[in-house]
Amino acid sequence: MQNLLAIPSIALVISLVACNGPGPDTATPPVSGEQVSAKRSAPRVVPPVVLGDVRYSVPHTAMGTILAEDTVTHEVLWTQAIYPVAFDPGLERDVQDVYIDSLRAENGLLIIRNEEGAWFSLDPGTRVVVVR
Repeated sequence: MQNLLAIPSIALVISLVACNGPGPDTATPPVSGEQVSAKRSAPRVVPPVVLGDVRYSVPHTAMGTILAEDTVTHEVLWTQAIYPVAFDPGLERDVQDVYIDSLRAENGLLIIRNEEGAWFSLDPGTRVVVVR
């Protein structure tokens, strides 16, 4: 009698496992509307530019910003936002980041390019930003 009860129990276990689908080790595509994690590479290291006694650099902790620092005292003189970055809350933030990837001096101005290929100039004396 015990053997007769064991067969239906085994069949029940097998059918439950089959109904639950693939186990946790099987990759499944995301469900529509489910957020997918995306990763980007680290932003490019941008060498600083020195004009007179001021060192201009690109802090990656403040996207789209230039930092001015005294070369002697290392005191931060100012930071200037060059462009805003708008984020879509439905997308992963890291794939929407837009960092500065080029900084150079030209005729007393700082010439700046971001990862999207947009160009800007910054007059360090007035801190006026112009889209080029």
